[in-house]
Amino acid sequence: RMLNVWNACVEEVSIHILEGFASVEQLGSQARAQMIHDTNDYYKGVVNIAPVSERGLRLHSKILSYLKAFFIDRKEDMEDWIKMNSKDYDQRLLAKLERSL
Repeated sequence: RMLNVWNACVEEVSIHILEGFASVEQLGSQARAQMIHDTNDYYKGVVNIAPVSERGLRLHSKILSYLKAFFIDRKEDMEDWIKMNSKDYDQRLLAKLERSL
């Protein structure tokens, strides 16, 4: 039961991390790289406290993938990434990526 509460908390925080990172305007590549580093540190800490569900781990990957997409510098590549990931992200988050080019 406690593990279920733990995983629900991890998942909720992960969703807020993704939405928070997406809401930041006009950020340079160094700051985005720091976000990736911070996300990895957060998950390392979380996993050291207690096991994390598969969904929690998928959310971690989802955050990293989204942040890495900001490093795409060709419009065609970004459009391809958005098409491939359109089911995994809210349209608002995808529009933010598209505007980043």
